[in-house]
Amino acid sequence: MRPMRVAAADCYGHGAWLLLTSPGRSDLLRLMEITLLYFDDCPHWREADAMLTRLARERTDLCVTHRTVDTDAEAERLGFRGSPTILIDGIDPWVPDDAPIGLSCRVYMTPDGARGTPTWDELLAAVNAMS
Repeated sequence: MRPMRVAAADCYGHGAWLLLTSPGRSDLLRLMEITLLYFDDCPHWREADAMLTRLARERTDLCVTHRTVDTDAEAERLGFRGSPTILIDGIDPWVPDDAPIGLSCRVYMTPDGARGTPTWDELLAAVNAMS
């Protein structure tokens, strides 16, 4: 049997789907959708982006999207609790209950202390927990 190949992928806010095809067969698979929310003036979003790019290279069961948050009104509407925010299938696994909503840089409390992003190991653990 020939291996299946990727024919198309869609990851645009309506769920993430991957169409795999082989001769005489097609399968539609659900992908994990990871969204990076950020604003351009945040110095940490690029580090989060680099981690997500690495993750996307290592795993074929997910897709990564980016969304900039430009206004306080948009931050309020999205429940944006600082940049960068990483959503896994729409869920923020690191959101503290008392985090304010708005255009601010986010602080993640990690085993290494306060950082601008979760650690690589925390990202992997969160993704694996949602798989």
